[in-house]
Amino acid sequence: MAALRVLLIAGATQRIGYVLFENDEPIHWRISRTASASCQIAVEQVRQWITQLRPDVVITEDATN
Repeated sequence: MAALRVLLIAGATQRIGYVLFENDEPIHWRISRTASASCQIAVEQVRQWITQLRPDVVITEDATN
């Protein structure tokens, strides 16, 4: 059975980052300060991460609160 790849993405003041899990184990993570410069740059960075990492599931925080 193929491993389940889950990508968690979160933003904070002056940075955005992710952790990629494979079967409940963190296998890769990164923080980008450049991506937090604007919403447009952040969206492009997230698109690149999804394309490169090819997760089965993407989880983000609820930024509406």
